[in-house]
This record gives sequence, structure tokens and C-alpha cells, in this order.
Amino acid sequence: MKKIKILLVFILAIACALFVCASGASATTYYVPDEFTKIQWAVDNASVGDTIIERDGTYTENVCVVLKFLTL
Repeated sequence: MKKIKILLVFILAIACALFVCASGASATTYYVPDEFTKIQWAVDNASVGDTIIERDGTYTENVCVVLKFLTL
């Protein structure tokens, strides 16, 4: 039963991503550390299809991406 719920959540996430892409929503590019000091903050503020570019440097953090389709 748990596997079915996980599968349904995954399918719903894919369907939402396809809807956003098909609706013509424009993607945004975020630069770290220009717009956000931390990568996680950029991920938290990004939407489906957005791109996050990390400038040269050392970033010491644990980044968590949940149900977002982003380019890092």
C-alpha cells in the first residue's frame, strides 16, 4: 500500500511539472551568491523548471530538493 502511495505522489508530481511546462510558464535563473547567499535558499524559492547557477567558490551545506524539477 505504501508503494502505491509513493507511486501516486510521483505521478502527480510529473503531471504537475508537465502542466507547468505546457502552460508556458517562464523559467527563472538564480545565481548563488548573487540573489541568494545559500544554495538551499535558492532551491526553496525556485519553481519547476528554474535554473540555479552556483558561482565559483566553496559551499558547505546540505541541500534538500523535494518534488521540484530544477537545473543546478
